[in-house]
Amino acid sequence: STTMKLSLLEGWTNALRRGFSVTMMERMGAMTRGDWSALGAADQKLMQSRGITEADWHVWQQATPEDWNGQKMLTADAIAAVDADATIKNGAIAKLLGFIADESEYASLGPGLMTRAAMTQGLRRGTLGGELIRHGMLFKSFPLGMVERHLRRINEIDGAGGKLAYSAALMTSLTLFGAMALQLKDIANGKDPRDMTGDHSAKIWAAARQQGGGMGIYG
Repeated sequence: STTMKLSLLEGWTNALRRGFSVTMMERMGAMTRGDWSALGAADQKLMQSRGITEADWHVWQQATPEDWNGQKMLTADAIAAVDADATIKNGAIAKLLGFIADESEYASLGPGLMTRAAMTQGLRRGTLGGELIRHGMLFKSFPLGMVERHLRRINEIDGAGGKLAYSAALMTSLTLFGAMALQLKDIANGKDPRDMTGDHSAKIWAAARQQGGGMGIYG
């Protein structure tokens, strides 16, 4: 835990999620100016999968987005100011914040409850089984979270074409960033960059796919 803090990774990750969350609050402020029926089928399905209903959307619509540095944000305070029953408002606030928090962990990956449950199998800390499985799964939360979250997102997309396009874009981008990471590591270690088109290109691209996390838990 101390190592993660000293490496600044934790602060960097949280900053990325905050940045994404702010951007999404601005987007929600714009989207909620329209009716639920005006949403695309994919957006409706995504929100419904997170427990958001048309009634929640109606509460969000009544909120006046807050002005933040010239951007109109749908915030918890904006919803709290709506003239509606407190229970209804609290539910709408919880769903907004939950939705944004969950999406932010796609932008900067974080293991969700499903991933944690898969990693611990319900075994408690301090028990022999619990400590053994935590030891074995140490540092596996990222690849497991990657698999769980993106398989869930692919499953939520309607049609084989959409699923294929999402999968291809994900694998391609991960492989390209993996290749860039490999080259930068070689340069940092005083080595020449690898030839991505030479005789060993297939092996190098396979390494790039693994480096980028494109092979999931196997990577």
